Amino acid sequence: MSMTDTGMAPESSYDIIRRTLETYGLETLSQTVHDLVFRENILDGNILMGRVRETDAYRQRFSANEARRKAGLNVLSEPEYLAQEDVYRNLFRNAGLPANMFNDKTVTDMLISNDVSPEEASGRIEQAYSAVANADPEVISEMRRLYNIDDGSLAAYFLDPERMRPTLVRQAQAAQIAG
Repeated sequence: MSMTDTGMAPESSYDIIRRTLETYGLETLSQTVHDLVFRENILDGNILMGRVRETDAYRQRFSANEARRKAGLNVLSEPEYLAQEDVYRNLFRNAGLPANMFNDKTVTDMLISNDVSPEEASGRIEQAYSAVANADPEVISEMRRLYNIDDGSLAAYFLDPERMRPTLVRQAQAAQIAG
């Protein structure tokens, strides 16, 4: 390999793809890329990424893209997809929603699949907080007493009661054990 103007050897296609896979959370595909490069002698980065995109791990990681394709929406590039996930997570965090509600990617995947804009997601969060503010004070007081939860958790419950119910039950059990 020849040296670049900076005095450093240029990165190989394998190194570029390996680093990219790490960025995507797909480190497990490094061996697949290694085999493609060193066993199948595929050195073109575009061909390597094309083959990576055919793997089950890739399809699972970027699963909302398939739903988008089926719905007739444009597929997001990997950087766009990751940026969209970050926007949603920051929105949830800044709104004070509980981290455990959105730690797994099913919520962000659902939002990406359905082409929900950050503005629309923000509006839904505002509606959930409004529901908390306008709910029967006795019900809210009882939920606070039973589950020891804050407004963010209550808003998350209004956003997705089925998803939050197990969390609330665990909190209630922990409170009983502590008591």
